[in-house]
Amino acid sequence: MFPIISSQGQHRTNAESQAVCYEVINSPNNDTIWSEAGLDMNIDWVTKCGNIVAYKLRWPTTGEWSDWFVVGVNDLSPVHTDKLTRMWSLFSDHYHLFIICKSNRNKLSGNKC
Repeated sequence: MFPIISSQGQHRTNAESQAVCYEVINSPNNDTIWSEAGLDMNIDWVTKCGNIVAYKLRWPTTGEWSDWFVVGVNDLSPVHTDKLTRMWSLFSDHYHLFIICKSNRNKLSGNKC
């Protein structure tokens, strides 16, 4: 964000390009797109029209929430399958909480957003 300086020397901030972030809790959605995406870091834009910056999973066995997973930092799934996936591949069958940021300036053309 760059300050805008008026002719009177006062600082103003242009916030119209800034993202707005929300915390969202979703139930399991049975959508396999998350596991099919592998390591794709844009699947959140395709499915949620925003940037998921961090998320938690609720473990069904204990009902407790995981620590925060940060996309691209600590969210590689330890489950060994034929391809690598992120922990958000469990969105299909786990309750999940995420922080998503949306901006009016970064929309994908041809997308539902």
